[in-house]
Amino acid sequence: MEKVYGVNKISYKVIEKNDHIELHVCHQNQDVIHLLEIHKNDPVYFLHHCASYKESSIRAKFHLSKVIEDYKDYFGENRVKIIFTNDKLIVKTISNKPNLYLDDVINQSLNTAKTNFQSSTDIFDSPDSLWDSVLANPVPLFLTASDNELLAVFDKKGFFLSKEAQAIYNKIKSLPHIYVARLESENAYYFGISNQRGGRWKRSHAYHLGGLAYEILGTKRDYDQDHSNWILHWFEQPLEIKHCGSKYCVRMKKRVVISFFVPEPEISKSKLEEIESALINLATKKGVILLNKRI
Repeated sequence: MEKVYGVNKISYKVIEKNDHIELHVCHQNQDVIHLLEIHKNDPVYFLHHCASYKESSIRAKFHLSKVIEDYKDYFGENRVKIIFTNDKLIVKTISNKPNLYLDDVINQSLNTAKTNFQSSTDIFDSPDSLWDSVLANPVPLFLTASDNELLAVFDKKGFFLSKEAQAIYNKIKSLPHIYVARLESENAYYFGISNQRGGRWKRSHAYHLGGLAYEILGTKRDYDQDHSNWILHWFEQPLEIKHCGSKYCVRMKKRVVISFFVPEPEISKSKLEEIESALINLATKKGVILLNKRI
């Protein structure tokens, strides 16, 4: 027996077998494909997140929730074989081919901007397209403990970018760009922009990586940015600081990811601010948790 899910275009096809189901992924949403690839051997993960998928405005997640509801027992018993209809769509994990993975993600990030950003007015004509573009190809934000991907590592100077995020950041840090940090479960969003040389994610810059650590360690200065929202929504409460060798670590609620969007041709700071405001307004309409203090 076969069953398809999707409106106008098929997102998923389910084929029932004797003791399991085959879940064929037919859509091209890279974020959801990446999530499916990571947890393909642990289908019960998706059962635990079904409620959030059901409320999602992302069609690939919404239709996945319908699949899960129809085949709840299969997901609960890990009797789901996930099959990608186009292997080229799968984003490779860092442990497989790190150089290829990083190059692919960097190129995808830059190409997404090139193909979707045509003029300064286009972004307001298609807000959903803008949303999809800036959220495309996320990677882990923080460097984590080698034995636990939920323990973010930092020291008194600040947090560290993950290897994936650092590789992308090195390519685009001095270009005008937009970044979106959020939980991997697609909530608790922070939208930011940068048009300064070196960007805002340097460890030598107290703006984010440093400021977040200062807030956690109680060394925040009066002029440092307030990161209390990040701590409340991204990290387990009550906050518990642990020692990871010579460094500290804190546990995230879910993995925190980041995506970068580089408009081409380059645009002014005022235009970046317009895009940022449009994204914040769109996030507010979608009803997601927003960590930006100014709206």
